Amino acid sequence: MTRSALACDAPLIDDATVSALLRLGGERFLGALLDQFALECAMAPPALCAALRAGDVETFHALLHGLGSAAGNLGARRVFARCVAWREASAALLAREGDAFLAALAEDLARSLVALRRFAP
Repeated sequence: MTRSALACDAPLIDDATVSALLRLGGERFLGALLDQFALECAMAPPALCAALRAGDVETFHALLHGLGSAAGNLGARRVFARCVAWREASAALLAREGDAFLAALAEDLARSLVALRRFAP
């Protein structure tokens, strides 16, 4: 992976996934899921940063797997794509590009939450 791998052109949100969740349970249901995702979004970056600083690649990958799964289930497509792309990153790549990756991920998490909240305020 190179610095260009930090770029992600996946759509921010998958409207079809969000629409399916709304059909399944309505705005309240989606809102509850988004509340849970918001908690994960608050907890994941510091945990990922700690794993990165400790050089704990296994924990870093496990955290990305969990966050990516949650993002994919809610339709946060870009976050999902970033997590999948970096789940297998080597220790060397994480040491070299990890900070830039975490910054891009944090931005996408924040933007995704804002975009998703328009469906279930």
